Amino acid sequence: MAQCYDDDFRLLAAALPPELKASSDDLKQVIRRFNRMRPDYLIQPIDNAECAAFLGKTPAALRVARSRGYGPPGFAEVEGLGWYYPSRLHVLTWLAEQIEQAALEPSEKKEVA
Repeated sequence: MAQCYDDDFRLLAAALPPELKASSDDLKQVIRRFNRMRPDYLIQPIDNAECAAFLGKTPAALRVARSRGYGPPGFAEVEGLGWYYPSRLHVLTWLAEQIEQAALEPSEKKEVA
């Protein structure tokens, strides 16, 4: 059974309007506003299960994606605690980069065609 994370990280992700998928600059503004409200929240490490839930994947699917180079980088063992991503902000930054890359790909394909 999947573990549920009833916290602000998932609420933040669920509340993002669709237009943020087209522009990482807008996503960055949302992150900055949220960070002003809860400055410590975004810098806390997150584990594989929480990251997977945020990204809409199962923990196993995220492990596979990470092993193939498609998941957020930086997953490392924290001695005595287990395996974690450095922070929620780290994952959101990676997500913003993915959005930027996805926005560039259609125009790159048009130039090549």
